[in-house]
Amino acid sequence: MKGGIKTPVGKFEEMYLGGTESSTVISNAIASALTSLGSTIASNIIHVDNGRTDSYTPDGSILWPYKSVQTAHDSITDSSATNTYAIVVALGLPYTGNLSISADYVTIAGDSVSKGAGYTGTITIASQHCCLENIHLNTGAAITLSMVGHFLLEIKNCRLSHATINVSATGTVAEKADTWFQVTGAESTLWLSNAINVTGVMGEAAILSGTYEGNTFTATGSLFTSNAATMLTNTFNVETGTTARVKSVSAKGNTINLKTGGTLYADITALANDSNALNNTGGTLVRVSDAQVLAAIAAIASSATGDLYYLNSSGAFTRLPIGTTGQVLKVVAGVPAWATA
Repeated sequence: MKGGIKTPVGKFEEMYLGGTESSTVISNAIASALTSLGSTIASNIIHVDNGRTDSYTPDGSILWPYKSVQTAHDSITDSSATNTYAIVVALGLPYTGNLSISADYVTIAGDSVSKGAGYTGTITIASQHCCLENIHLNTGAAITLSMVGHFLLEIKNCRLSHATINVSATGTVAEKADTWFQVTGAESTLWLSNAINVTGVMGEAAILSGTYEGNTFTATGSLFTSNAATMLTNTFNVETGTTARVKSVSAKGNTINLKTGGTLYADITALANDSNALNNTGGTLVRVSDAQVLAAIAAIASSATGDLYYLNSSGAFTRLPIGTTGQVLKVVAGVPAWATA
């Protein structure tokens, strides 16, 4: 990947920032969370515990934890692709307030299991590489990133409900091509009734795992992929300049709005069979499954020589029987039809 950005890898536990339980800082969560910044463990660990007042000795020496993520972040002065940081938050009291994240190559991770409470506030990101992991964003929470290209924002194992995410890339075409937004993690992670907006993200905005219900995804001038395990009753707005690929193991009751200037790659037959709706108001629809296309043709085909097939206004394959001798093919109401010469 360009700009020295490393793609996050690894498997992580489900934990959220905020909550009602105190926990020890040393746990299995730290070992897993620290791989967020690439294939190697983060170079530095910073602990945050807003629910403790005593000192503790996770490595045999006396340490006082930071009391907020912001103060922990602001202590970083030397982050880089080879000197990465993980801010690990022990769950004391529910966490509220705004965060401003500008340090590059930093992960912010929760360290224990949330029991309902979580984070409320605005997280403003201006970081080349930022990973949010095991964070529960509640109603009114927001993540905002708007900057010139060469960035990766990864959201991993985060539960979001009634929150807003705005990711916008600016700059040249080449700079936008090196912008990435990835949602990864456990398949059981739930996103409910959120608004996710991406603009100019041309590396890829990818929703790769989890369960999503009642969300609105809007992509403008972006490369957008939805490949999560479960997609239920969501709305996808494929706006001008966006190339979108929508596929899922279980996608039911979703609405896809394909706008003028947008391109959608999707298996429309399979989606329609699961009660998903496509509203195409001038975009380009590309069917990506040859097997589905051939199956659709076989289902409606006759053995008559000369029959033609075309996509109707709903994107479904339709058979046009061969005309009579001397007839010509014309366009009538946007579809082919035989007519007298």
